[in-house]
Amino acid sequence: EDKEMSDSAYAHITVLDYSISEVYVYPNPTVGKLFIQSKGCVDGVLLRLYTQRCELIYEGTGQEHYLDAIVLDLYHLPTETYILHIVGKDGTIIKKRVVKDNQE
Repeated sequence: EDKEMSDSAYAHITVLDYSISEVYVYPNPTVGKLFIQSKGCVDGVLLRLYTQRCELIYEGTGQEHYLDAIVLDLYHLPTETYILHIVGKDGTIIKKRVVKDNQE
């Protein structure tokens, strides 16, 4: 077996675009899952969710990950307006107002 040609030799991918300058948060208002989507790579993005009283209630990378989107599940949270900080690998912070609504 030629170890130089193994599958692992091709597993390294370098992504240069860590810009999160264009971020879409939907649906807003939401009753549960909130999608955070960017034209750039969302890998390594940190999410911080604050109440309007500036209390940090979530910090992490979301519950589901896709190539260009992260899912943050707000189902368990009370109906309120929250402030979402989306922190890119380069330290860029984008702030979005998120409304959590009751179940229909």
